[in-house]
Amino acid sequence: MLLAWIGHGWGAALIVIIGSVVINLIGDNVLTPRLAGKALNMSTATVFLSFIFWSWVFGTLGALISIPLTAIVVAALESFDETRWLATLMSADAIPAAPGDETAAPVIPVETPPAKPEQGK
Repeated sequence: MLLAWIGHGWGAALIVIIGSVVINLIGDNVLTPRLAGKALNMSTATVFLSFIFWSWVFGTLGALISIPLTAIVVAALESFDETRWLATLMSADAIPAAPGDETAAPVIPVETPPAKPEQGK
């Protein structure tokens, strides 16, 4: 911003400030949850809500370590049969695939047994 102000004036400095704010907002609120969620198999909503929760619990430190803390919680939930459903709920695999979405988890078809032939005819 300072270089833009010295070299081109206030208008260029203002454009640099607005541009950096927009880029940071998009990166922090859209890209980071999506990329972290895909890498850790967590849904975007889980990443976003964990950021809010851990920020509320630990403040700024919680915001910095929210994703690793949530990954630890998911791993702990997966290790017990009674809580595995919560881990599945927090994972990206729990979200049904949209039509035409090749990036979503594959849906395993359920086979139905063949029909029994009618007897007595």
